[in-house]
Amino acid sequence: MLSARSIRNVGLVLVAIVLGVLAAMPVSAANPTPPPAPSRTGIGNWQAINGQPLEYGFQYAGTGLPLQILLGMDPASSVGFSVYTDDEWRYLAGGDRTAMPVGRGTHNSYAVGDLFWQLASPSGGLYHVQIFTLNAGTARFWIAEAGLGAGGLTPISPAVVAK
Repeated sequence: MLSARSIRNVGLVLVAIVLGVLAAMPVSAANPTPPPAPSRTGIGNWQAINGQPLEYGFQYAGTGLPLQILLGMDPASSVGFSVYTDDEWRYLAGGDRTAMPVGRGTHNSYAVGDLFWQLASPSGGLYHVQIFTLNAGTARFWIAEAGLGAGGLTPISPAVVAK
């Protein structure tokens, strides 16, 4: 039979083991870590926009392969977008309001979404897509990139330059 002292020592060892296991458990077990933020791009990945323009960037390799930017919105005719080269974007950021985009989202009944823009050029580089509201209030949108020249949209917003 175990003595009182042995029982106490066994109890202390068990308490120490339990405390050690609890201390080794990640804190996230009590406060689960949220899943990583979505890429915020892709058809059906709806986001809200309310007055403040949003910016996305993408690299185009300049291979002449087509690339499309597609945008869906709700409500209809509530959101627009413009596409700028990196140089034009820098001019805008520097306050030059005469810099013009290389393209704007236009309606196309043959493209997925409400607006699209297409690029197929031998020249490559960094491009910026600025998304903005056309009406007061909150709107929803999704943005996606498609085509053989697609390299991935990266959210950079909020945009530095106003519409």
